[in-house]
Formats: sequence, structure tokens, C-alpha cells
Amino acid sequence: MKTIRRVARSLGLLVHLGWGMGLVAWYLGMCRLDANSARFRQVVRHWQRRSCAILGLRPQVFGQPPREGVMLVSNHVSWLDIPVLAAVVNPAFLSKAEIRRWPIVGLLAEKAGTLFIERGRHGQADTAVQALASRLASGRSVLFFPEGTTTDGTRVRRFHGRLLAAAIRTEVEVQPVALCYRGESGVDTRLAFTERQGAFSVMWEVMGRREPVVVDVHFLESLDPGQTRSELARHSQQAIARTVENCNSGVEK
Repeated sequence: MKTIRRVARSLGLLVHLGWGMGLVAWYLGMCRLDANSARFRQVVRHWQRRSCAILGLRPQVFGQPPREGVMLVSNHVSWLDIPVLAAVVNPAFLSKAEIRRWPIVGLLAEKAGTLFIERGRHGQADTAVQALASRLASGRSVLFFPEGTTTDGTRVRRFHGRLLAAAIRTEVEVQPVALCYRGESGVDTRLAFTERQGAFSVMWEVMGRREPVVVDVHFLESLDPGQTRSELARHSQQAIARTVENCNSGVEK
């Protein structure tokens, strides 16, 4: 049965990706909409909700999702984080530049307004801050993962605060978001995108599941931008870490 589910979901996903390319061509080409327009962002959000349904992901929201013009920071567990978060809120994501080179997915991400950063290249952080600040100043929310890498979902690494300068510069709130992939008793680590488990392994695992994967999305209390980058990084990391710890122990907040 697992094989049948995987084949069916793989075929469904291929059709869905093709549909995504068609939507991009229609709305951004024929209709000449801007990627940041409200109408196109609604299309993207609907498409991502369908992505979650095909993959068997069920986001469960806790707390108050943000209004527009907020900087969101989240812990990072898997590439599945993107469709889960995009199905719930509709920010501009900041992603590593390698994603842009992924077949089809990279093009769809770029057309949806994703910002890309070449990690390790001189001056890229400053460029990313400027790009994030520009999106925030236009009234759109942005989201990035301050850990700079993924974990197995049971812990939260130290947050890097440099990109939080964009929130300080534009005087917008920073809202922490905690992601928990819920298993039978605590956090499900089998969907984590780590060095030991690559993107294909995560895909193979999630597509073979009979029951939907419940992903708790906790929108935590927003932080005032009138703090230093280090303070914002530390406070948001601590808030998310507490929530993840509760998830890991089977306690719902």
C-alpha cells in the first residue's frame, strides 16, 4: 500500500507542479500581475494549500497569524516548512540560493517572490538586509530561518541576528513562529532535512504515510523592534525553543 500511495502522490505532485507553471505563465505573463499583488499572492497561497494536501501535510495553527508588514522568524526542520508556512501565511521567503537552481521548484519560488542569498559570499548579508527592508517597507511580511540550517526538530539552534536589522530599520514587529512535526509521542524526527536524511528521503517518507502529518504552527508573541539585533535574536530563539520543548514532551501550548 505504501508503494501505491507514493506513486499516486508522486503523479499528483507532478501534475500540481505543472499547474503551478501554468498559473505563473497566466497571471504574471498574460494578466501581467505583479508577484507582490494581493491577487497573485492569494493564488500562491491556494496552490501551497493544495501542495500540503497532496503531500499529506495538515498544518494546525496556534496563536494569532500576523497582519501584513511583519518580520517572521521560525525554526527550520525540513523543506516541508515552506509549503506548510506558505499555506498558513503569505510572506516573502528568504532562501539559500541553491533552491533557485532546483528544477521547476526554483523557478516557482522565484516567481512567487522568494528572495535568495548566497551564504558565505562577501556582502550578501547586507544585500539581503536591503532586500528584506524593501519588502517590509512596501507593506509585505517576510520570513526567514535565523538558525541558518535545519535541525531534527527536537531543539533550536542559536539564532543569527544580522538580518533582523531589516526589522529595526523599518520599525516593524518581529514575530517568532515555532514549527513542530507531531509524532505519536512528541516531535517526529523522520521528516527532518539533515545531513543524514536528504530531500529525497524526506519525500519518500512523507509520501508513504497513510495518516496526514500534523504540523503545529505556533504564532508567538511579537517583539518590539526597539531592541538590538542580538536581543531580538535571543528573545525570539528562546520563545521558539520553549514551544519546541513543550512539543517534544507532548505538551500542547
